[in-house]
Amino acid sequence: MMSERVNYCLYNAFIRPHLQSILNIHPLLAKDKKKQLEGLHRQMYRIIHNWYDARNIEIEHLPKYQSIEELSRIHLNKLTCTILETNPSIIEDFLQHKLSIIFLNEYLTNPSLVEQRREIFERGRIPKNIINRIKQNRITLFDHVLCFSQN
Repeated sequence: MMSERVNYCLYNAFIRPHLQSILNIHPLLAKDKKKQLEGLHRQMYRIIHNWYDARNIEIEHLPKYQSIEELSRIHLNKLTCTILETNPSIIEDFLQHKLSIIFLNEYLTNPSLVEQRREIFERGRIPKNIINRIKQNRITLFDHVLCFSQN
């Protein structure tokens, strides 16, 4: 039997780095995968504490336990702070990109702008790549990092 201290050292040395890499993509995972990952995380804490018959609620109330959702939120907050401190122009560029998609969507779908569109494009169709870009309503990882919600 190893002590809890040794188990935490092993956890931090071998498992925690992999967990940190998962935190980067955690918001994009499906709900089922998140539940599965959280189950594995609780199982690791059962092993660390040599408490194999512990219920989920008992594990979640351990003082050192943090859910993967909470760890991901902390990680993304640190990432946002780092971005703001090191290169705030990234956020400006990202918001400009989002606003350009909203503008294009309005420009191409608003019936009152049909005449202006015809004056600019004269004839022909709008390229499919532009239409596909507007119709895609996927939330990116950067959206999650910045808590930018798309409608």
